[in-house]
Amino acid sequence: MTKFGIPVMWEWHEPIQPNSPLVPLLTSNYLIGFITLSPYLMDPLLQSKINPNKVFISPSAADISTFLPAQSKTAARQKLGLPQDAKIVVYSGHLYDYKGIPTILEIAQLLPECQFLLVGGWQKDVERVRLSCQQRHLTNIQLTGHVAQSELATYLYASDIFLLPTSQTWALAQTTSPLKLFDYMATNRPIIASALPTIMQTVEDRETALLVKSDEPKAWKEAIAQLLKDRTLSKRLAKKAFQKVQTLTWDRRADQILKFATHQLQGIDSQNLQPRINLIRHTIKLVYGKLTTKFKVNP
Repeated sequence: MTKFGIPVMWEWHEPIQPNSPLVPLLTSNYLIGFITLSPYLMDPLLQSKINPNKVFISPSAADISTFLPAQSKTAARQKLGLPQDAKIVVYSGHLYDYKGIPTILEIAQLLPECQFLLVGGWQKDVERVRLSCQQRHLTNIQLTGHVAQSELATYLYASDIFLLPTSQTWALAQTTSPLKLFDYMATNRPIIASALPTIMQTVEDRETALLVKSDEPKAWKEAIAQLLKDRTLSKRLAKKAFQKVQTLTWDRRADQILKFATHQLQGIDSQNLQPRINLIRHTIKLVYGKLTTKFKVNP
């Protein structure tokens, strides 16, 4: 598109590598905006010489309608055949090690009185984690495998506590903006999450979540025990996170990006960016170049 002089906005969620094919785009006059998830992705962008005024930082968001109407814990557990009196700790998402699954297994060993419900994961990963549970003699972990998005809400509403134990060993741990965090917030249950920069960008420790150092099962065990014991704290964290996520929706994110795009378009120099004229010029040059090569015409 930039070859044609057409203004471009680009969204990218990972660090830009020096050899990335995106690098030339970052310094193009035709790039009017670059959208990314976290301020921690800025350094690689600045090293690629992008104009910082073209960068718009917007974290992930929630589709709140997916979780409506709200379900009571009792109703959700009844639908799923889960015991009403159990202490159920829920994780949803892929079962990769860097998502913190080994940490969850260790927590489960430390808290045999709790039931851990792991929602999601490809079948091969489910089998791998199930084997690990068998080797550890864990009987308090339930694996659902992949769950349709339309069914996810019921599993989340059945929980007492949510876990988001992203490992700090993951290459993208400092820049990820996990979608599950926003899903958790939308279902009005207390959250325990890794104290990583981009997660702390969305939730605050002891205000909207409990933030715990990654990869330290004993600290996570203590956080779970605290929330199970202190119902006032649990309800306050859940309520404040739920209130906050009402402003962190995909619709609102789209509106903010559109406003940014409109502002950027208004600043375009019309003499330099004339898409149709530039498209014609590019086409003529392309065709003329092929003709001169084919017929060996001296330009």
